[in-house]
Amino acid sequence: MRAGSVTSGAVVIPARRWSADDDDYLLVTEIGSASDTFSNGAFQNLAGITGVTIGSNVTLIGRFAFAYCTNIISVTIPDSVTSIENNAFWLTGLTSITIPDSVTSIGNVAFRATGLTSIIIPNSVISIGSSAFAECASLTSVTIGSGVLSIGNFAFRETGLTSITIPNSVTSIGDGAFVECTDLTSVTILRDNSVSITTLGTFAFGTFDNGILSNTVANSSLAIYVPPNSVDAYKAAENWSTWASRIQAIP
Repeated sequence: MRAGSVTSGAVVIPARRWSADDDDYLLVTEIGSASDTFSNGAFQNLAGITGVTIGSNVTLIGRFAFAYCTNIISVTIPDSVTSIENNAFWLTGLTSITIPDSVTSIGNVAFRATGLTSIIIPNSVISIGSSAFAECASLTSVTIGSGVLSIGNFAFRETGLTSITIPNSVTSIGDGAFVECTDLTSVTILRDNSVSITTLGTFAFGTFDNGILSNTVANSSLAIYVPPNSVDAYKAAENWSTWASRIQAIP
């Protein structure tokens, strides 16, 4: 059953490499010495697929691998996978997924416009790509692992998040990373004395026509909590001084 002929049911991606002459060939191809990957767009647009189990030797899920497979609701990813590439699960019906500790990067638009309600990003992940979880309207809970260094532009745009904690490891938050998250009422950015955020993008937590925190605090009395030894610095800093009266030390 070649990838192009799959019309319904679940798909099991084999751990071993299949021959192009094999009737069950599923576009899993060998790269390097003993690693497997999906060809880009291998299962794209196959709306009949409802579930995917990925074999234990697969190391990379290619670009657009399952994009537009609107009926996929479950995916099992083994701990051999190190990278989920751009657009891999864009516009699928996923409602939940477990990202294994082996994954180090989540590509641009990887899970955009899916049905995810919660996600745990493991400590192994270093970067979250642009629009990786954008437009996941049902996404209310996100845990960002302590290894993440950067959150890409619009990574969580227009999600249903009500609160978010940014771990100490993050040094870069991209433009509009949490823009138009209209239910977001609590943002905690964890810091210690040795690490600072070097890049805080335009309207990172705001709306397109206002400042970085506009949609979360513009018309409320919500406190903005920062490390105790950084209160004065935040109150004086460009882009933060607007909210000086609400900036307080973390209790």
